[in-house]
Amino acid sequence: MIYLSKGSQGSAPEEFKRPTDINVDAKGNIYVVDFCNNRIQKFAPLISQTK
Repeated sequence: MIYLSKGSQGSAPEEFKRPTDINVDAKGNIYVVDFCNNRIQKFAPLISQTK
């Protein structure tokens, strides 16, 4: 699995403040528990086809 991120700390979308857990569902969605922002962020998989 390859995950691309800005790597920023904060409270905006795709930013984290003390991420504590990660989970991946059967469809490849990634869920990250962001403890200090009191939320769970969901990231859909990037799908690309190569020839």
